[in-house]
Amino acid sequence: MLFAVGYAVLIGFNYFMQLTLVRQNLYTAPFAMDNPQSVFFVIEVLGYGVMGLATLFAAWVFDSGRLEKGIRWLFVINGVLGIGGMIGYALGLSVNILLGGLVVWDIVMPISSILLAILFRRAQPSSKRL
Repeated sequence: MLFAVGYAVLIGFNYFMQLTLVRQNLYTAPFAMDNPQSVFFVIEVLGYGVMGLATLFAAWVFDSGRLEKGIRWLFVINGVLGIGGMIGYALGLSVNILLGGLVVWDIVMPISSILLAILFRRAQPSSKRL
C-alpha cells in the first residue's frame, strides 16, 4: 500500500506540474516530458518504478484459482518492468529500450485491470450488484 501511495503522489505531482507550469510555457526544455533528461521525466520513471514495486508486492496476495494466478503473473511482469525501467534509466540505457518496456506495460496493465475488475465483481455479494 505504501508503494501505491508513493506512486500516486509522484505521478500526481508530475502530471499537475505538467498541466500547469509546462503547459503555460513557464518552463520548457528542462521540464518537458518529451525530454528524457528533464526533471519531470525522471520523476515519471521513479513513479513507475514505485508502481512496479507496489504491484510486485501485491502480486503474492493472488494465489487461488486461474484468474488470481493470471493477475499475480501480470503484476509480477509489471513489477519487473517498473523496477527494470527505473534501474535501466539510472544506468543510462537507451530510451528506446525503456520505451519497449512501456509498450509491454501498455498491454499488461489494462489486462490486469480488467481481470481485477472481474475478480472484484465475482467477490461482491449478488445483493449488492447493480
